[in-house]
Amino acid sequence: AGAALRPYPLASDVASELLDYDWSEGWPYDAQAFSRVDESADPLFYSDSRLVYHVDDQAVQSMKGFYEKVLTRVGGEPRALDVLDICASWVSFLPERTFLGDASVSCVVGVGLNRDELVANKQLTKFRVQDLNASPSLAWLQPES
Repeated sequence: AGAALRPYPLASDVASELLDYDWSEGWPYDAQAFSRVDESADPLFYSDSRLVYHVDDQAVQSMKGFYEKVLTRVGGEPRALDVLDICASWVSFLPERTFLGDASVSCVVGVGLNRDELVANKQLTKFRVQDLNASPSLAWLQPES
């Protein structure tokens, strides 16, 4: 009964569908299945700052919880990490108690399409405005010594 009240399925609801899918007929999608409603260049859409979440609250909490689990030591002690936040915006979903935009990590680099949004992201220690669709190279990103 509870599942009928949710507007979307949980991962556990669809896991068996993915595992049991019959792939013998090959890939079921064509290029049209991956087309977007608006095929204009992404920088046009992101030229205006949008300080909003693009996912719902449950997704935000799920991402933060996952990153908290993966990016901390056993026992919850932070570890120094370099993090690359691709498609960054005004928020990163890194755990706040670990990633504060300071020396608690070596470096958090954001790559995104809107400068104002990247400036507003207090977890980034560095950022770069770059359209990864037009220029996917990250050769500029060098390890810190």
